[in-house]
Amino acid sequence: MVKRYLAGRSAPESGSIQAVIGKLDRLITDRRPEAVRKSDLEILSQIEAEQGKLRGVEEFKFATNAEMLAAIHERKRSETPAKV
Repeated sequence: MVKRYLAGRSAPESGSIQAVIGKLDRLITDRRPEAVRKSDLEILSQIEAEQGKLRGVEEFKFATNAEMLAAIHERKRSETPAKV
């Protein structure tokens, strides 16, 4: 299906490619996305398992990305030794 779509399209010019890349770069910069590493996902999995047990449910998932990120950050803060 994608090949059929692309077959009817001409290749974009170099200038338009650079313009698209520039727009994408600005979009990413403006949104300031937070990178989530594999180790963060492992922490999240532990937290969700703990929450499931506390709530007496088989599986628990946070409702929003903000809640997930907050839980990961809180766990990392609580596990980081205080600087002396």
